[in-house]
Amino acid sequence: FNYMLKKSGLTGREEINEIDINDREGLYEGDESRALPVPELNANITFRSPQKWGPEVQGMHPLENWNLTFFAEWEAGGYFTWNPNNKLHVNDNMRWPDYYMVDLKLTKTFRFGGLGATFFVDVSNLFNIKENLMHRGFAFTRDAGIGWDEDDDKWRDFFNYMGSLRLAMYDSPDYDTLREKYPGMFLPGKDDVGDLRSAEKPYINDPNYPFWLYGRPRDIWFGVQFTF
Repeated sequence: FNYMLKKSGLTGREEINEIDINDREGLYEGDESRALPVPELNANITFRSPQKWGPEVQGMHPLENWNLTFFAEWEAGGYFTWNPNNKLHVNDNMRWPDYYMVDLKLTKTFRFGGLGATFFVDVSNLFNIKENLMHRGFAFTRDAGIGWDEDDDKWRDFFNYMGSLRLAMYDSPDYDTLREKYPGMFLPGKDDVGDLRSAEKPYINDPNYPFWLYGRPRDIWFGVQFTF
């Protein structure tokens, strides 16, 4: 288990002038992020069948010495900034979906004199979990999470998605102007980043490239490895 706290920011002046100005304007003070937790967990468990277990066939026990291992991973979603009102000193106020994964490995070694033959099966993404790749930005018209300019249509996709979600942060009069300008958007609710349009949530404006939303489907490999 790893529990890491990250903090970042800028220091000094945003602009350097030829004439020294002894005031606090233009300082980056307050621009630094909070110390934010980024926990992750890796675990594995192995089941082994005992020696000489099960029926004997031609002097061998086919069910002995099998190894079945499960590998599990979890990582909290990364932080990003969503600041449609362009307020000062707002950063890392949202999180992408968490990452989950379970893999499996099954092995059995047979020995014939000095030759060893290991049969194996590797299953990547055992439960065919939908690994959400939204944080990489590929599903949007342009990479998400950097910023948005009303006059730049390239940012519109990410803006439309985030604005269509009904987030708890929208329960504020600060978003009244945006609600008037974009009817049906910036409404408060209990949605999470990563939610998509469904029968229960038909109002969500999904990213334009949904085929980039998910990755790493279940993958099965099997074979035999010889050692001598």
